Amino acid sequence: MLKAYPAAAAAAAIALAGLIGLIVWLIVRHRPTPEETEKRRRLTVNQTGRTIEGEIAEADPHRVHFIYKVRGVEYSATQDIDSLLEFLPCEPSRVIGEVSVKYLQANAANSIVVCEEWSGLPARHYSPLVETAGPAGDSEVQIEKAEAPGGADADLPISVGGAAACAPPCSMKEL
Repeated sequence: MLKAYPAAAAAAAIALAGLIGLIVWLIVRHRPTPEETEKRRRLTVNQTGRTIEGEIAEADPHRVHFIYKVRGVEYSATQDIDSLLEFLPCEPSRVIGEVSVKYLQANAANSIVVCEEWSGLPARHYSPLVETAGPAGDSEVQIEKAEAPGGADADLPISVGGAAACAPPCSMKEL
């Protein structure tokens, strides 16, 4: 039968090879990890989202819980910040208070307060502390201009003797 229809046999062999190739590709292809999927979501919200005012109600080293209103509807959301700690102050509890929130117009519940390229936190929350020594070796507290994520400039305290440390906790209402 194969000798009678060589073109059909060749087509069947090509189809079988293609099917085997597709199965192998499906097995070995790169599937994004949950962390990669979340990062892609944050960056999409940052690039295409709208900004609105909100409030951070709770914050711990792993999550930020925030509330915001869009067209009269109040939304309550939690953002996992485990991979974003370098973009936050030393103590996440310092960020409780007013914040800018980015959300997608098509789904207002899809929102962020911080990502790799943007932060909705006011610049005064950023206070990297670095050791500086005076002439006699005494530590001094100095004010320097520094740039917070998002490009905003703010007067930030620098220095306490010894290793770098965090400024005392504060909230937006105290400032």
